[in-house]
Amino acid sequence: MATVKFRIRGSERLKLTSIYVRFRANEDIEKKTNLHIKPIHWSAAKEQMKISSETGSVANGFNLKLRELKTNIINSFNLDYAKGIEINSKWLAKIIDITFNQHSSLSEEEQKSVYRGDPLRAY
Repeated sequence: MATVKFRIRGSERLKLTSIYVRFRANEDIEKKTNLHIKPIHWSAAKEQMKISSETGSVANGFNLKLRELKTNIINSFNLDYAKGIEINSKWLAKIIDITFNQHSSLSEEEQKSVYRGDPLRAY
C-alpha cells in the first residue's frame, strides 16, 4: 500500500526549514515540497502546521495544501502505476510542482499539458 508522510529537517525553533514529503510504494522517495515552516509551528504527530492563535487562519490554508499534495500523489500513483509509468524521484518532483503551480521540473511539452487543464496527466 502506498503512503505519504510529511516531515521537517531542522531543530532551530524559529528558523525556517523545508517540509519534505516521503512517498512509499515499491521504494522510498523523498523530496522537498518547496514549503517552509518554523519548527515551533510544526506538529510532527499530525504532520501539519499547528493551529494556534499565532498561526491563525494561515494554518488552515497551509494544511489544506499539504492535504491536496497528499491526494494528488496518491491519485497520480494509482493512475500511473497501472500505466507502467516509472515511479521515482523525478515523478514525485513533477507532482509537487504541478500541485503548487511551480512547473520548474517540467519540460516545455509537459508545461503545455498542465496549461491545457490536464494537471495530473502532464507526464
